[in-house]
Formats: sequence, C-alpha cells, structure tokens
Amino acid sequence: MQAHRPDPHNESAITKLLVQLRGVNLFTNPLVVRGVRTRLRLQAALSAGLITVTIAGFLYTMAYISTVNNTTMPDNATAADQAQLVRLAAKTAMVPLIIMQGIILMVLGTGAAAGGIARERSDRLLDYHRVTPLPPHAKILGLLFGLPIREYFMFALTLPFVAYAAHKGGVPGTALLQFYIVFLTSVWLYHLTGMVSGMIVDRPWRAGFMVQGLVIGLYVFLPQLGAFGLTSFEFLTARPAFYGIVQEHLLTDMSEIGSFSEGWEQTQLRLASLRWQEVAFFNIKLDPLTFSLMVQGFVLTVLYTVIHRKWLGEARLPLSKPTGLVFFALLQVFALGSLLGLLRDTAAFADMVENQRNIANAVSRGERWVVWRFAFAALAVSGVAGTILLHLVTPTWHQQVSALRKSRQRGRPRLPLLADAASPCPVALGVVVMSAAAYLLLVQQIDQLDRLNRGPYWDAALGGAVFIALALSAVFFVREIVGAKPFIMVVFVAWVVPFLAFLIVFFGLKQEAMGVFIALPCPVSEVYLYTVLLVHDPATGVKEFVMMPEEVAPLAGAMSKLGTAGYLVALLGLGVLWGLRRRRLLRAVGSGPAVSAPIAAHPRSPRLQAAD
Repeated sequence: MQAHRPDPHNESAITKLLVQLRGVNLFTNPLVVRGVRTRLRLQAALSAGLITVTIAGFLYTMAYISTVNNTTMPDNATAADQAQLVRLAAKTAMVPLIIMQGIILMVLGTGAAAGGIARERSDRLLDYHRVTPLPPHAKILGLLFGLPIREYFMFALTLPFVAYAAHKGGVPGTALLQFYIVFLTSVWLYHLTGMVSGMIVDRPWRAGFMVQGLVIGLYVFLPQLGAFGLTSFEFLTARPAFYGIVQEHLLTDMSEIGSFSEGWEQTQLRLASLRWQEVAFFNIKLDPLTFSLMVQGFVLTVLYTVIHRKWLGEARLPLSKPTGLVFFALLQVFALGSLLGLLRDTAAFADMVENQRNIANAVSRGERWVVWRFAFAALAVSGVAGTILLHLVTPTWHQQVSALRKSRQRGRPRLPLLADAASPCPVALGVVVMSAAAYLLLVQQIDQLDRLNRGPYWDAALGGAVFIALALSAVFFVREIVGAKPFIMVVFVAWVVPFLAFLIVFFGLKQEAMGVFIALPCPVSEVYLYTVLLVHDPATGVKEFVMMPEEVAPLAGAMSKLGTAGYLVALLGLGVLWGLRRRRLLRAVGSGPAVSAPIAAHPRSPRLQAAD
C-alpha cells in the first residue's frame, strides 16, 4: 500500500500561513521575550513594582481620606448617607489613579518605545531584525509591546486599585471596560508615534524626549482645536472617552445631603460640561467609544504603514503615493465631518455662539466668529496636512535617476505614474483638488444652513480656495526642486521669518497695516484675511469689524489679492525651474550607461547634494 504524501502546494500554503501567524502570539514572540528578559529582570521588576504600588496606594488613600474628612455630614445623616459618602470617596480616588496610569503608559512607555527603537537603529540591530525569519508585522508587534514591557507591568499593578475603587464607588464594569479600550488604543497610537520618531532620530534620549513632549502637547493643545470645530482631533486622546463614559458615573446627586465639599462639586460640574455623550459627525450621532476607535484606528493605520514600509527598506519613502492620497482624503472626511456635524447640530452651534458672545461681550461677534473659526480650520488642516504629505512622498534626485535608468533598461521610457520614485505631481494635483473642494463644500453648507445673517461672501470663498491651491502647488515645486532638508530651510525663510517680522512691527511698533503687508508671504496671514472676508458684513462698517484692527480692515481685500498675486508670480517662476530640473533629470538618465555607471550628481552645490 502506497504511503500518503502531502500535496506540496497545500503544504506550501499552510507553511506560509504559519509563518504569517508566527509572532502574533505575544507570549511566544521573540522580541517580547527579549524585552521581558532585559527590562523585567528581578531587581528591576521589584524596584518598579514597589514604587508603583506605593504611589498608587498613597493616591487612593489620600483621595479617599481627604474626601471623607473634608465633607460635612448633617446631624441627621442616615446610614444611606454614610454609604453614599463612601461611594463618593471611592469615585474621587479613581481620578488620580487613572492620571497615574496615563503617565506610566503614555509618557514613560512612549519614551521607552522611542528611545528603544532609536537605540536599536543606532546599534544596527534593526538590520539584524530585518533578516530574521519573522514576518514584518510580528517584528513590529514584538517591539511595540517588548520595548515598553516594564511600563505595562507597572500599569498592571495599578489595575487592582482602580478595580477596587470602581467596586466601592458603584461604577459599572462595562463603562470601565469601554474606557480602557480607548485608553489602550491611545497608548498604542503614542507608542507607534514613538517608534516612528525612533526610526528618524538617531540618539535615543533625543527621540524619547521629543515624543514625550509630543504626548504632553497632544493633551494640552488638541482640546483647544475643539473651539475651531475640529472635535475629531481631540479623540486622539482618552479625554473624550473619560468624560463621555466614566465621568457620568462619577457624578452623584448630593441634593439630599446638606453640605458636601463645594470644591469637589464645582470640579465635577466643570468636567460634566466637557463630557461627550454624543458626537456630531455629518448627519449622524455617534457615541464616544465608536468615534474614538474610528479616529484612532485611522491614525494607527497611518503610523503602522510608515513603520512597515521603513521596516521593509530604510531607503523607502514613508508613504506610497496611492496610500498618501487615501489618507489625505480620509483626513478631509474626518475634519469636514466634525465641522458639518456642528454646523447642522442647532443646539451645539448655538452653544458655541453663546460662548463667543459671553467672551467677546458683543452680540454681533458670536455667530460670525464661530463660522470664521470653522472656515479657518478647514483651510489650515488642508494646508498643514498637504505640506506634510508632499514632503513625505517626494523622492530624492538619486532615487529618481536610479529608478529611471532601471526602467529604461527594461524597455519602459518612463516610470509608472504612482511609483515611489516618480514625481509627486499626481499627489499634488489630488491634494489641491480635495482641499479646494472640501473648503467650498463647507462654505456651501454655511450658506445653505443660513448660519450668518449676511454672507458668506462667495468672492472671498473662491479667493481662499484659489490661494490654498496656489500655496500647495508652490510647496510641491519647492520640495521637488531643492530636496528634503533645504525645503525645511526654505519654509523657515519664506514663511516663519515674515511672520516673526510681522509680530515685531504689528505689536512692537504698532504699525498694523505695515505688519500685515510684511506677513503676506506667510500662508497663515492669507488664510486669515480670506476667512475674515468670508464672514465680514460690509454694512456694519469698520468699527464692527471686530476680527481685524481698524487700520487694516479697509485694506483687507487689497491685501488678500496682493498676496494671491504674489503667490501666482512665484508659482510661475517655480514652474519654470521645475521644468528645467526635469530636463536635467532626463538628460542625466539618458547620458550614462544603464545600471553599472554611478548615479549622476544633482546639478547643484555639494551641500545640497548631501542634503538629499
């Protein structure tokens, strides 16, 4: 009887599947095991554990005792009142414990991920990892959890304190579970950001310090974007999930008990006003858990894509051109969805208008001020994201020459349109079209929903769309002409220096009109002018032009047109230089042998060649 032999094709498929699944199990992932053996040795684990348990116990006990001792109970307090006080004290103790967990994983853990990957990169260990048989996703997961493994151990030691406080305070386990889902996705987002930073920055301490500052900045500055209607960006943190899921259960009605701590009550009321029970997104309402997972999942995908591409090859661009266009389109969807959701939600829009009226002490300012912020945010997101994307998908001179020579050797006269080494012209075109379309759609919705008594003014709207198209086109030309590092210097000289001069002249010398003229090369000034003109009511006169000084208001239209004309002239000159660069590129490719010859040097100075 002939023995059964497995089909080699089936065996190959099974083997490939096993290779892909290998390393997904974190308990057997070699990089996680290495992290445990290096960062969780007995002495290190005991030291970290003792410090963590001591601080967590102190925070819980201090918050609990302070709440009980600082609360004055009425003389006729019942046993139910005493039990309610115990629940209140336990709930109060949860807040510092959650803050401690955030510091451990989001600050310390992110620093460990960034510093660890930078250290392995500088020690050339990443090259060793690249040749190991594990698939790239298993290596990324191994480093994602292996580098900050000590911080995960410290975080685990704080969980019993939070669970005990939640049990004593009556906080439902489902609410706590939903919050920790968002909390952990936020942590992974920051850790992946740290890994991206570590792959760029060579020195470990610099990478860790930079990304820790970034995490702190996210929690300080991102909530401020909510005032501009960009609520999506705040969901990159765990704040909305905490206010929308957990904080509801931390609030307790104390009306039946005479005098609880007034400071505690005021704090809870302030936090209650920040809760996100529902998120307005286009025409739908989403709960904070779903929306947080949507936003964070999008950013996690972007960061993972960058790391995966860099893992496959150090010389690869961070993003491919099709992927970059898809990510930019999704970013526009999230930004536009948040802005239109607030515009269409009458109650939310009225609250924002009322807040502005209270701040400005002027009835005429509130409505126009909110709409201006939405328009300014739409153009700012397109400009910043488009500039970053074009910077990431533009190849160097040497990459283009090498790829063109290989393509011609294979009988193809030109590169595929969306190849990594091809010109980012299609990406620039897509970014320009999407940016202008998103802005005009927002203005059309402002007009349709009648969010302004007068306006919006479509001449200013079209001017803003034209300007953002010119500015992003200029970014494309400059980035491909000068290269990566010189591009940063050009941006500094052309944009930052005029803005700093504007601050000196405008605020220091009190020459307001001259200061704005000086700032015209900076895109921020042009965006500000066009968005103010979008909502400005000429019938109210200069004195009611509350968003601009009286000296500048009569000249705002002329200034905006002058700035746009300047960008148009600069764009024509940059187009000529870009065409000359393309001719030199094709001449360099066609003049030398196919592959064996060295790559032609860029026809610029040696310093700029090194910068590429």
